[in-house]
Amino acid sequence: MNYISQFLSRTIQAPYTTQAVSSIKTLRVQDAPKNVEILGGSTIYNPKTLKLGDKVNGLVLSIAWHPDSSSSNRVFAKKAQHVWNGDINWRTAMSYDAAQAILEGLKKSPAKTREGLQSFMSREDFAVEGTAGSIKFSRLGDRKPNPNLGILVEAECKATGCRFVPWKPPA
Repeated sequence: MNYISQFLSRTIQAPYTTQAVSSIKTLRVQDAPKNVEILGGSTIYNPKTLKLGDKVNGLVLSIAWHPDSSSSNRVFAKKAQHVWNGDINWRTAMSYDAAQAILEGLKKSPAKTREGLQSFMSREDFAVEGTAGSIKFSRLGDRKPNPNLGILVEAECKATGCRFVPWKPPA
C-alpha cells in the first residue's frame, strides 16, 4: 500500500481548463491506485481525458447535460450529429439552449437592447423549449434549475476505447 492509498479514498480535481488533462495524469503517475476515486467538474470532460485510457477508468464528473441521460437528449443529439456531422457534448447543448433563448427573446421583446432583452427574458412568463426542457431565467438573469439538467458521468474504458457514460451508483 502506498502513501496515497493509505490516507486517501477519493479526490476532487477542479483544474483550470488548460490544466485538466495534466491534473489527472499527475495523480495517476503518482501511483494513486484504482481504489482512489477521482471526481471532477466539466473542465475535465473532453476527448483528451479519454485518451489517457485505463488511467481514467471510473473517473466521475459533474456536467450539465449528456446525450444518453434521457430520450429527449438522444433525439436532440441525433439531430445535431446529422447537422454538424459529428458528436456533440454538453457544451453544444447549452450553446443551443442559449441561442434558442436569445432568439425567442429578440422575437418577442419590445426593447432590442441588451438590458431590455435581459429584463424581458427574466419575466415570469418567459419560457422557451431547449434540449432538456423549458428554459426560464431568474430576475437576476440566471437559468432557473431544471430537473433534466445536471448529471454525473463516468469514464468507462473497454478494449475498444474510453467514453463518458451516465454514472450508475454502486449496487
